[in-house]
Amino acid sequence: MPPGLIACLGRRMALLRPYRDVVDPAFLLYFYISPEFKGVIEKHTIHGATVNRIGLSSMGSWPISVPALEDQRAIAEVLGAIDKKISANRKAVDLLSQLARAKWLQAALSAESVPLGTVVEVGLSGVWGEDSCTETATVEVLALRGRDLEDLARRREVTPPRRWITPVQAQRRIQKHSLEIWTAGSGSHLGPTLLITPGVREAFDLPVVYSNFVKRLVPISGREDLLPSAWFAMLLEWERRGFENFKSGTAFPNLDVGAMLAGVSVPMLVGEQLLQVKTWADTLLRGELLDENRTLAATRDALLPQLMSGKLRVTDAEKVLEGVL
Repeated sequence: MPPGLIACLGRRMALLRPYRDVVDPAFLLYFYISPEFKGVIEKHTIHGATVNRIGLSSMGSWPISVPALEDQRAIAEVLGAIDKKISANRKAVDLLSQLARAKWLQAALSAESVPLGTVVEVGLSGVWGEDSCTETATVEVLALRGRDLEDLARRREVTPPRRWITPVQAQRRIQKHSLEIWTAGSGSHLGPTLLITPGVREAFDLPVVYSNFVKRLVPISGREDLLPSAWFAMLLEWERRGFENFKSGTAFPNLDVGAMLAGVSVPMLVGEQLLQVKTWADTLLRGELLDENRTLAATRDALLPQLMSGKLRVTDAEKVLEGVL
């Protein structure tokens, strides 16, 4: 529980208060999530008919390895330094995001607007492909779904399914250097919107395509420069739940693309503002800090079991982090 946080426990939660003369609270937290203690938890998990649980009455007898308090604090300090850097990066990304939005909104206030449908049109439909490689489906890809677009827009970890499509499908749908807007078209993830740039594509280890429930919007000839501004307009419309006005159906809602193309207004930015808008979009989409966080998290997760087991000394871990932090 971070200092200053006022909270209460929800259902299926318990509070552990460490004896501070025996164990450092930060060390205990890291030990609790270590592979060693995860094994202890799994061994003592009570498997119920509907939900698994931990028996609190027996938890006090579970084995735990605790070095001297001084060593505990040193280990917690090393791992905590990584988590502090991750937290700082997240705050920086949020600040950049807010700044980019504010700049675009300021520019949009003084610009003439046109309907989205005069800037973009609907491209090819999505493709789902096959579960594995076949005689015809020989190209391995990642198929982005509506939930993946939302996770990318909200900067959460994304794990799209791996699929196999035909070379013709790949040739028609994978445009490595083009700018496109993908937006979810149906179900509970109606409307998450993402500007697809070369940088977004390069962040994945495989080519990315869009699923059958994702709509692909491509710029109308001569309007390519306005695509980032169009994405900003769609993104803010989605974030303020304006896409609720562009849906059809009740049991399984679908995105009414025609209504969206007519109902979303895109500022016609010109001159310096037109040049800057792509930079603002890139700022929002830029993944350097998030990539660094993934590296930091992987480093922490690798050091954690080594430090907890005593196989790695704190001084050696600090040397590892010299090139990371």
